[in-house]
Amino acid sequence: MSHKFLNILNNRRELLCRGLRKRPIMTARSKNISRIASSEVVILSRRFLKRAAVLKSMFRRVDMKDERCPGGRRHLFVWELLNPKAGSGYLSEIIASLFAANLAPGTRRRYMNDVRDLCEYVMAKPNIPGKPDVTLSDKYGPIRLTFTKYDLPIHAADKAVRKRYALSVAIKTDFIEFLRTQYLPSHPLPHIGARDYAVIVLQVEIGARASEVLGIRVSGTSCDIDRTKDRVRLLGKGSAYSGKRPRWVRLSPLAAKVLYTFERVFGPIVS
Repeated sequence: MSHKFLNILNNRRELLCRGLRKRPIMTARSKNISRIASSEVVILSRRFLKRAAVLKSMFRRVDMKDERCPGGRRHLFVWELLNPKAGSGYLSEIIASLFAANLAPGTRRRYMNDVRDLCEYVMAKPNIPGKPDVTLSDKYGPIRLTFTKYDLPIHAADKAVRKRYALSVAIKTDFIEFLRTQYLPSHPLPHIGARDYAVIVLQVEIGARASEVLGIRVSGTSCDIDRTKDRVRLLGKGSAYSGKRPRWVRLSPLAAKVLYTFERVFGPIVS
């Protein structure tokens, strides 16, 4: 990718950073607004930097021979990826390198989405920076969007990177019994061993994530444990800007027994 297009991202970052350095009139309200705006600017700046790093790595995945460059080699340029004849071949090389790197399916999709966004931006604004009257087609030949959303298999075609195992009833029972009879008695710190055992039982029995277990509130008006109905409220994943998504999950007899026993002997399972 040309350094000129990377400069576009860097220039945007500079404009955002300049906004941080400006000092508005600080009233009580403007301080809060400025604090929120500053945090948003920092987040946007980080996103630009991260996306620029991803794009650099993606275009370096194709090694091009060029005697004009030091060492006779260079990375791929964006107008070469948009070449109507050779662009699809370069795209195949990029996708193949992603699969060879054994990346997670979600990571591959995110990287390719960044490349597609850049290609669509260049097609929408093909003028060369600093030369508004000159386009990429004028200097490097015709360009065409060779990359579509169908070029990278997603979801059903994803190949799992790591093997995943489901606990059958027999394996689950043996695992919990191992923790109870061997892990707990041999742990040097009984309260830590009991806490680990209780957390594992909760995760196995009710399917809670580690972050959801850590977020359980055990006291106060917003207590997440309903002891009368043997259920617990978990704060799971939510969509963007919507916050955590709460859900009530019924405790199994084993999970309720372990949780209540731990609270009676050691106190709240989470602080």
